[in-house]
Amino acid sequence: MSASTWNRFIAALDKCVAWTLHENLLDRRPFRMIGKTALTPTGMATVRYNAEREIDEESTEVRLLYYEEYLLWRDVGLPGQLPSGAPDPTWRGWHGERNAVYADLLVRTGMRLPEASSLLVAELPPAEQQRLTGDLHLPAMITKRRRARTMYVSRRVLCALHQYVEIERDEVVARQHSAGTTTDRRPWADVRSTGRSSLAPAAGGRSRPYTQLTIAQRRDLRRAGDEAGPGGPLWLCLGENGMPLSRAT
Repeated sequence: MSASTWNRFIAALDKCVAWTLHENLLDRRPFRMIGKTALTPTGMATVRYNAEREIDEESTEVRLLYYEEYLLWRDVGLPGQLPSGAPDPTWRGWHGERNAVYADLLVRTGMRLPEASSLLVAELPPAEQQRLTGDLHLPAMITKRRRARTMYVSRRVLCALHQYVEIERDEVVARQHSAGTTTDRRPWADVRSTGRSSLAPAAGGRSRPYTQLTIAQRRDLRRAGDEAGPGGPLWLCLGENGMPLSRAT
């Protein structure tokens, strides 16, 4: 549902609630109302509106894309396959498997692009589990309107994400580390260890939960290298140079 359609639905629902309040069918509004100062024909005034209303309305309706059409776009457009499923020898793209699994993550969970692109490797649910879905907790710092929520990732998408991390992503990190090109002027914040909900800074001190990290702070996190292997950024989505990709990319 597009933002404009959703807002029309909320407006109609507000009218219904106003009528039920007038007729004493409800004791109070079931929705949270927010006050906002706005310019009206009579001057500046405080306008109250439903908190569930989407602020950034879209100018056009979102066109429906059927799932079969999405699969064709994902397989042919992102990893460069032919409609038959065979590899396209003329395809010259990059990171097709990574882009395809990100598309599946967005479509199958409803996550927004800025949210999915701001994830850390340590936040992924473990792949070795018996459940059909993995719980992916999105902290308020990276979600729209600062509302923390939990997304449920299917086992197939979760396995594909871990495969990207263990093969394609780790290969990029190791290659750039051996070439000595991962040390740029970025103000890295080195991390000693990570868990599902918090990390331990390499400089010592108390652990920091992921819920307190802004998107900019997440992009600067780097695991300190040790005898077990090279470190690398904790940002999940990396470019060919081993650096965190921007959310727009």
